Amino acid sequence: IEHWSNARDMGALAAANLLAEPGSREVFVAVPTFWSDQYDVKIKSAGLLAIADSYVVIEEDDERPSLVVEAHRQGELVGAVVFNKNRKMIDYQRKLQASLLT
Repeated sequence: IEHWSNARDMGALAAANLLAEPGSREVFVAVPTFWSDQYDVKIKSAGLLAIADSYVVIEEDDERPSLVVEAHRQGELVGAVVFNKNRKMIDYQRKLQASLLT
């Protein structure tokens, strides 16, 4: 995953694993993310949107450009994209990260 946050997180875990006892080292698991500012719209995405077989609009605001869409594969959450809903993305990243670790 070619994103600066992935490199930061991987480096931090590599350093922690270097100092940890062999039995307590952790595997690196990352949720793919990206963001982009397009004029007055901040777009953020997490997960694997390309593998989804359905998309559900969870929240939409006609008054301002904002949107929350979940991506599902066989009923399981695999990603999300938000427009101007930055705080929502934090929750999705946590949910997706937790599902990778189970």
